[in-house]
Amino acid sequence: MKKISLYLLIILILCTGLFITIILNIYHSDLVIEVQDLRKKLKNIEQENNELELYIARNQSYTKLEEYAKNELGMISPRKVEFIVIDNQI
Repeated sequence: MKKISLYLLIILILCTGLFITIILNIYHSDLVIEVQDLRKKLKNIEQENNELELYIARNQSYTKLEEYAKNELGMISPRKVEFIVIDNQI
């Protein structure tokens, strides 16, 4: 009787260990999948960031700003301005 209960206890401990191992493997697999998804998202965000930086660099040039001001905002280039200096001595 003691041998049977000892065997049952050993089997119970082994089954519990096996169950815990299976649960931990499932949890680990879920984490691996989540890390892969996050890496993909990070790669996409970095690529989008690079594209935006390139867009900003292209559109910050003086000629691009001048084109935008003239074509989109209706601004004109300044004309020659002449000043008259009045001697203001009293």
